[in-house]
Amino acid sequence: MIFTIHAWKADQNITTVRISPAATADKARELEKMGWEVYVTDAAGSRFTPPTFDQRLMILQEVA
Repeated sequence: MIFTIHAWKADQNITTVRISPAATADKARELEKMGWEVYVTDAAGSRFTPPTFDQRLMILQEVA
């Protein structure tokens, strides 16, 4: 499964792709701790925000 991390801060934008739910959650948390606004999307277009991406991405990992 492919996940895209979308992050922005001031006039900067970052988009990065991960295939592992655990790696996606780790990177998204890291960016958030550094002051970036973050959300994650999956291949189906579902959107995960910081309060939910750990839980939802871990469920996806269990299914995979």
